[in-house]
Amino acid sequence: MEKNILIILLLLISCFLNGQNLPELELRENKSIEIPEKLESNEIAVIFEQYGGWSAYNNLTYYIFKNNGEIIAYRKQTPKSYLKKKKELKETLTEIKLTFEQKKELKKNIESELTTDFLKYSQVSFKVSKKANGQCMITDATGYKMTFIQDDKQNSYKYYAPNYHLNKCKDKNINKSVLSKYLELIKLWKPKK
Repeated sequence: MEKNILIILLLLISCFLNGQNLPELELRENKSIEIPEKLESNEIAVIFEQYGGWSAYNNLTYYIFKNNGEIIAYRKQTPKSYLKKKKELKETLTEIKLTFEQKKELKKNIESELTTDFLKYSQVSFKVSKKANGQCMITDATGYKMTFIQDDKQNSYKYYAPNYHLNKCKDKNINKSVLSKYLELIKLWKPKK
């Protein structure tokens, strides 16, 4: 009996030391994107970008899930491309020190049904029809872009002022179901202050 308990304990320790079981994401696009850490086979990067609004910067947060169980995060600020004095503003990249609880939450996020189910959509899924363009206009709102990368494949989703378009825009071409799920995904991944 003690021998069996010892074997089980050794197996658990071995699993813990050998890292985490990362999910295999359903990704389609073959594009390369620059990220702060090199990804090995099966490792995952999630990039959460906030753009638009009144700030002079676009804010990116990188979550990198390593095979050894480590989760590394970075925050990057890039000056908006259309600013007149863009050269005076500097791009910054800062590593974020994650607590045990934050890492636990991020691990839950990458394995969540919401995340894995949303990856079946593409950017065109936000529209009911490919014909019409949006009919609602809003300025100085925040847009969100999310990119998931694994094994040299990625899925990216971008939507400007998604809350406004879901709740106040009467455009019948908006796929409200997909947009609603995207807002849930944003809430799940949005960096906590």
